[in-house]
Amino acid sequence: MLPKKNKLNISNFPPKAEVAFRGQTFLAKMATNEVELFRLGVSFSAGKVKKAATRNALRRIIYKAFSFEAHQESLRGKDLLIITTAPIIKLSRETRVGVEEDLQKLKERLIQENK
Repeated sequence: MLPKKNKLNISNFPPKAEVAFRGQTFLAKMATNEVELFRLGVSFSAGKVKKAATRNALRRIIYKAFSFEAHQESLRGKDLLIITTAPIIKLSRETRVGVEEDLQKLKERLIQENK
């Protein structure tokens, strides 16, 4: 899991942040921070993801994808907010694969841009 110090309080995220990535299931916004840590926030509305169990499972997938130190070092000083764009009714195998593919593309793009 992602350490607590790396979890972003989404109320502190700037509303005019630039969109860093747009996938089929979510979009990611990025902003710089003054803490010199990589922080990750996840925002799923109950309208897009109806069940709390599904929202929590998605959070776990996303936090796990960014829990490695290599990503945190290359993204030091950045805040990343992930927001769902497509409704997710059930976390089926196909949906999970789609989310994981989007996360992989996002990580590759972020690491290339921040080398």
